[in-house]
Amino acid sequence: MQRNVPGVLVKLLHSWYGCCSAVVRWGQNISCACQIQCGVRHGGVLSAVLFAVYIDGIIDKLEGVGLG
Repeated sequence: MQRNVPGVLVKLLHSWYGCCSAVVRWGQNISCACQIQCGVRHGGVLSAVLFAVYIDGIIDKLEGVGLG
């Protein structure tokens, strides 16, 4: 919201990422579905952008903090 992203886009991304699940396939076996609670979709078109936005916020907070 601090980046002036339209609310409808935030709601869309929340909906898209809010109800993800995954299964593991090993040969002919498939595991039970597990809910994914954090992260971005591997290989997703927006994943790199969303990760960069997340990291940018962390870098802003760490600016000026150092070891020397």
